[in-house]
Parts: sequence; C-alpha cells; structure tokens
Amino acid sequence: MRLTKRQLKRIIREEYSRLKRRGLLQETRPIAGGAAPSAEFSAVCEGSFGIPCGPNSPMHRLFEKIYDCFVRMTDPMECAEMMSGPEMGMFMDDFMNILVECQHAECQEMLHYCYELESCCY
Repeated sequence: MRLTKRQLKRIIREEYSRLKRRGLLQETRPIAGGAAPSAEFSAVCEGSFGIPCGPNSPMHRLFEKIYDCFVRMTDPMECAEMMSGPEMGMFMDDFMNILVECQHAECQEMLHYCYELESCCY
C-alpha cells in the first residue's frame, strides 16, 4: 500500500496529537534564537507594509492564532475553520506576504504550514 505525502503528514499529526492527549508526550517549542517570531513579524508588518501590528491589532491576533495552530500541529483545515471572515481576508491579502518577508527561522517554518492552510481556504 502506498501513501501520499499528504496522507503521511495527516497520520503523523494524528498520532502526535493522540500521544499529547494521553500525556505521553510533553514538550515545549524553543524560540529559534533572538527575538520572538511575533516581534520580527510585527517589525516587517509595520516597517515594510505599513500595517499596524501592535499587541491588540487584528494582524497580531491573527498571527498568534495561526502560530498557536502551527505549534500545536493542528490540522490546517481545522485552523482555517477557526478563522473569522475578516481574518481569512487578512490571511489571504497581507498575512502571507508579511510572513514571506519575515526572516525569523520559525516564521520560515510556519510558512510551509501556511501554504497548506492557504490550500484549505480555496
């Protein structure tokens, strides 16, 4: 039996989630050096795109929501379902462009997750 890459990823995510729920796997994700990814994301957001990205801004809240999905290895479809209409618009219009520009290592890792998330939005 052959598995596609997508099927294998889904199986790994499901098993990982099952192990975490049972308490057999506990880990924290270390910040990849330097500033937090949200700080660099905010700097790119405000500096390069002129979009407010302070702690209470809609863009910052969207970043936190997607980052949380990424860290928890939430299925991209489930993450897409958690976004409101305006958040989905921000994600499609500006979020991905800002994430591409952000050079933080975790932002670059999260970008791959966001490509999967983007494909769920169509």
